[in-house]
Amino acid sequence: MTTGLAAASSTLAAPSIAQVASLSGRKVGRDRIWMRRAGIGEEIAIRLQHRTVPEAQAAMAELSWFFRDWKDDDRALWIDPDLIHLISGIQVRASRLHGSERCVMLTSGYRTPERNRTLEGAALNSFHLKGQAGDIYFSGFNSRQVAHMARLSGAGGVGTYTRSGFTHVDTGPRRNWGS
Repeated sequence: MTTGLAAASSTLAAPSIAQVASLSGRKVGRDRIWMRRAGIGEEIAIRLQHRTVPEAQAAMAELSWFFRDWKDDDRALWIDPDLIHLISGIQVRASRLHGSERCVMLTSGYRTPERNRTLEGAALNSFHLKGQAGDIYFSGFNSRQVAHMARLSGAGGVGTYTRSGFTHVDTGPRRNWGS
C-alpha cells in the first residue's frame, strides 16, 4: 500500500468490502475511529491496528473511500494514515472530556483540484488535495475547543472556523489560523 505524499499520485476505487472489523461495542480509542460524513450521513467505525498487511490495507481503503470528494463524482485517493491517527487522537480527547464517546463529524476530506478551485478562500496548495487534511467537528464542542485538542494531539495545520463551526486539521507543518 502506498501512503503519505507518494499516495497522493494514485487514485482510489470504491472498496469491495462492506466491513473491515468488528469493534466489540466500543467505537472510540487509540486503535479505532468512529466518523460520520456531514451532508451525506455515511458512518464508519473501524479498527486502526491490524494483525496482517491485507487487513491494514483494507481498513485504509475503507477510510480513504470515506474521505472521498463526494461532491466531485466520488473521486478519492489514499488518505495519509497519520491524518487518521491524528483525528483518532483528537476524538479520544473529546470523548474523555465529554464523558462519553463522541463521533467525529467530517465536513471535508479529500478535495479534487477542480472542486478546490471553486471554493472561496481555499489554498491553491491545500493539504486536502494530498489526502492530508480534514475539516471536522464534534457535538458538544465549539471549533476553538476542537482546535485546542488538535494542537495538543500534534496537528500540523489547525484552522478555526467559528462561523462555520468546524476545525481544519492537517499533517503539514505547524501553523494556526482562523477566526
